[in-house]
Amino acid sequence: MVILLSATVMLLTRLTSQGKPMTEVKVTSPPSMNTMEQLLAVQNAISKVEELVQDANIVLLKIRALLLAFPSQAASCSRWRCGLQRPSAGVDITG
Repeated sequence: MVILLSATVMLLTRLTSQGKPMTEVKVTSPPSMNTMEQLLAVQNAISKVEELVQDANIVLLKIRALLLAFPSQAASCSRWRCGLQRPSAGVDITG
């Protein structure tokens, strides 16, 4: 669903901005660091991304578990086991 929404937004953006020139993209140079500091910065960034991915996986697994739990509960619920009372003898339940 999110991927479909993203693709739609990208397509609409592309269609509405045809013929317009691209704006400038400014890239700032990183502060001067030696090689060891750069490696530590990359390692910290990778650790943060890894934590975010793990948290996202947990959320997705919980959502999946919830979605899989609801249909199975509804499918196993028969007319008489879900709180409806059995009709008394001799009563026509077909209306």
